[in-house]
Amino acid sequence: MNEQENQELSSEQTRQAWPDSNSVRFMLFSIVALIVFYTLFRSEPLPDYFYASDKVGHFIGFFLLFCVARWVVPNRIHTGYILLTLLSLAICSEFLQGSDLLPQRHFSTQDMMANAAGLLFGFGVSLRVVGNRRLKE
Repeated sequence: MNEQENQELSSEQTRQAWPDSNSVRFMLFSIVALIVFYTLFRSEPLPDYFYASDKVGHFIGFFLLFCVARWVVPNRIHTGYILLTLLSLAICSEFLQGSDLLPQRHFSTQDMMANAAGLLFGFGVSLRVVGNRRLKE
């Protein structure tokens, strides 16, 4: 075997050893979603580190959730569908927090607005990034 064939074989083995990009994307989305939902549905809320830290956490969590979801979901699915799905999830999560299932948690319209703001900011960033990519092509 010559050196070029050896390098090609090594490269092929490396590609087979690493998971494909779709798997990595899905794993990243799953991790972000688990973190967001763990913080939302803990039996007790996270402590306040500064004024409105809870709202900042909601904003950042749903911003990241949208960005990673947009990265994971195939391009053939319109970004608006992702936004509507996550927005309904954000609203339902607040109603669930106000239910009898989580007695230490409470419903908050401000949390719901922070969730929606994070999603909308992610949507805007997504449109800007995709728009810039299309202009460059």
